[in-house]
Amino acid sequence: MQTKYDALMGQAIRYQGIAPERLQLIVSLASAVGRVTRQCATTLADFQLPEGQFIALLLLRHYGSLKPSDIAEKAGLTRSGITSVLDSLEARDLIQRHHQRDDRRSWLIDITETGSLLLDELLPHHLTGLLQLTAKFDDEDVQSLQRLLSKLLSD
Repeated sequence: MQTKYDALMGQAIRYQGIAPERLQLIVSLASAVGRVTRQCATTLADFQLPEGQFIALLLLRHYGSLKPSDIAEKAGLTRSGITSVLDSLEARDLIQRHHQRDDRRSWLIDITETGSLLLDELLPHHLTGLLQLTAKFDDEDVQSLQRLLSKLLSD
């Protein structure tokens, strides 16, 4: 089956100055990101937890109490987007909201024991699935790929 990347590669040869081997590298990176994304989605679906909710729980467990706006910023979500995420988590008793002591207009969010237990159950599966993607790599491969990706992301 032809993919969108095959079509891109096929069209790239029409333009001078486009190095096909470098474009193929970008296509390979995009495919790898897609594979990681699918792995994450599969594990989270097993626990009926959308990615935004998972990230919010992780942030709360890692940082402790946070304002909704702080969760949104750290998760890369909009303020309106975080409201529906938090509503869903609260409905499942995975978080709780309470007013800040010094500003009753503002809320703080905490992970509940139920939310923490869900992460304890989910994370080993999630992390094992992610690490399985690199099972064919030896230590030298890991170091080389990390060095190259660091170069790519250094800008």
